[in-house]
Amino acid sequence: MDTQTNSTATPTATGPRAKMLPTRATMDATGFSRPYLYALMKDGLFPRPVKWGDKFSVWPEDEVYAVINARVAGRSNEELRQLVAELTDARSTRI
Repeated sequence: MDTQTNSTATPTATGPRAKMLPTRATMDATGFSRPYLYALMKDGLFPRPVKWGDKFSVWPEDEVYAVINARVAGRSNEELRQLVAELTDARSTRI
């Protein structure tokens, strides 16, 4: 059994490291087009990106996969909205 720890989950002095996904990687992970991702964000069904400079946006990988897993589990749109709100609210406590 492989016991190596994934580098994105390796704890640091302040907690696990977050891997950030650029737009293309987020589209690849979800299978969604850019316009569909932005429509989901408008409806509160997908987290908004983090601005990583003037012209670059990224998504925390754990948020992307939390939404994917919730969809796979059959969560309702209202449950997804609640999850997205919780995920984005929790960003302010990440260090």
